[in-house]
Amino acid sequence: MKKLLLSLSLIISITSSPVLTLSCSKEVKHIFEDEVEMLNMADIETQIREPRPKDLVTDYIDEVVSIFENWSKDLIYKTHYEIIATNKEAEFTVGDQVYIKPVKDNDKIYGKIINKATNLISLSELDEELNLIKPLPGEDKNTFDKILIEFLEAKIRGIKLKTDYEIIYNMKNDLSFSKGDSITVSSLPKSRIVRGASVVQINIFDINTINYEKSIPRINEKIVDVETRLEKVIQTNVFDAKKGEDYTFEFPSGSNSLREGDKVKIVAKKDSRILTGEDVEFVVQTYNIKDLKETIESFDFNFKTNQELFLNQIETAILSEVPQAKRGFDYTLVSNTDFQYFMPTDTVELQIIPGNYYLIGEKLTFEVPKLDLQVIENDISNIEIQLGVTTIQEFQEEVNLTLDLLSSDIDIKDQVEIKTENLETTFNGNSSVEIIPADNSFFFSPKSKSIVKKMDYIKLDEVKDFLAPTLNIYAGATSQSIIDLIKDLLLTDFRLSVLKEGVDFELTTSSRNDFLYYTDSVCLSVIQNSNLLKGGEIVFDVNELEIEGIKSELDKLEINSQNSHLENQILINSCLHEMVPFMSEYEDYKIFIYEGNNSDRYFQKCSIIFFSGKWLSKETTIDLSIN
Repeated sequence: MKKLLLSLSLIISITSSPVLTLSCSKEVKHIFEDEVEMLNMADIETQIREPRPKDLVTDYIDEVVSIFENWSKDLIYKTHYEIIATNKEAEFTVGDQVYIKPVKDNDKIYGKIINKATNLISLSELDEELNLIKPLPGEDKNTFDKILIEFLEAKIRGIKLKTDYEIIYNMKNDLSFSKGDSITVSSLPKSRIVRGASVVQINIFDINTINYEKSIPRINEKIVDVETRLEKVIQTNVFDAKKGEDYTFEFPSGSNSLREGDKVKIVAKKDSRILTGEDVEFVVQTYNIKDLKETIESFDFNFKTNQELFLNQIETAILSEVPQAKRGFDYTLVSNTDFQYFMPTDTVELQIIPGNYYLIGEKLTFEVPKLDLQVIENDISNIEIQLGVTTIQEFQEEVNLTLDLLSSDIDIKDQVEIKTENLETTFNGNSSVEIIPADNSFFFSPKSKSIVKKMDYIKLDEVKDFLAPTLNIYAGATSQSIIDLIKDLLLTDFRLSVLKEGVDFELTTSSRNDFLYYTDSVCLSVIQNSNLLKGGEIVFDVNELEIEGIKSELDKLEINSQNSHLENQILINSCLHEMVPFMSEYEDYKIFIYEGNNSDRYFQKCSIIFFSGKWLSKETTIDLSIN
């Protein structure tokens, strides 16, 4: 009901306008200084249901009228509101509409028109009621079938078996019901009354199969608290089970709290359609904290575990078993560390306070386990060691840095021991280093597998794979220049730069001359007592002289017919001497300049013949044009 207190105060100024227009809402009804009680249609809309198929229109209208009268006896049908139905028959059918609206200018009701439509009835609306009448295992099917049909046809007006619905039995036994059977009431497509389906499962739960582990009644607990807790457990496992209908509790009389030796029972009622089983009996005992030891040991209690989080986990575990037990009153939790996070060998003690009401048991001590060295193995393996360069002191510094990163609160550099083998000043190919827990280490477990880092000799194949793509040796190069080039190339690689000529390898050529012939080779061989390099030798063959490069430079010469043959020959020889100083005219090459006529045109040409032997595998000629 809506109450409107309307008060209008008008202050009319003297103006040139001779007309004053006042506008009021419909609810005001132009009554001032009076309190008017009016019903808003929206307030009553939720009280009015939708009409159902086969409902008598007159019955439905009477039902709506009674709802208005329940609000106020002053609300009169057809005086203050109207009910308009669109039906053509005495009974509602799907699609019929009902409109309920205030009568115009009435002084009791205002608001929007209420519209209710006739829809098919969903059979799922019957789920809850069907579960109340569902059969128990062992009950006769035919008997229940009659009960179900009577129930449905009494519940839904006009509904008929095989016209509007069918009943489907999914049973292990054709004559009687068994656990796991199901009954489905399903609508038929031609029905003008119902739609959907309702499924009933024949289940019965043995109260002994429910896990009461976290709800065991404890000494000194209030009976009302225990009852609430047990009821919640049963409800969680068997949603439909109701206290008083399906099960009852039996508590000792004469006290509001439980005492040592009291018995608490859960009894499944004989007529329950949901529960069965022998009585569940609890004998009240004081909780021994030793029963919590395994649970606490399952918690994360390791290096860097948050101290507050772990202590709270223990407190929560105790509360789940004994809800009334309080930290500081019934028991204590003592940690021996001042840090936020636990370190190896830190301890936590759980101890009961003598004279408490809820707990008994000897003190429990939990210790953070020592770490296995494997926690730093990856970091140690990633420490870069350059053979012949990295010292044991530098390696020790990297290990210390790893330990500092592992533990920033306390210094643990003395918690490991580093042993070396075949190592003097720097690491070599035969060196190894082993990291083990220090004697009496509080941080690392003595059972840890040691971390061993073995060095590897540089293999000659590594040298070959590095040099081969970049090292091209051509005839005419000096032996020393190639030896110097190879040493320079090795210096550009981090791992190979430590190799030293005369210590780890030697470089030789097959040439007896200053310049290499194309038949020569260069050999890099390992010195057998090298501490860094292992292998035999690598042989690099010398390539033939590249004639194309020579020709490109000769083409740039300004040789022409205005010069004498000798002048042109001197220009060519000068160029060759600069490019291939190791060659001699007549011994390695010869220049031919000759004249001729072609189609009455005079010309000069030049040919340079390079002999085979030292620099080339076969004789090669370069022809030059003389302008």
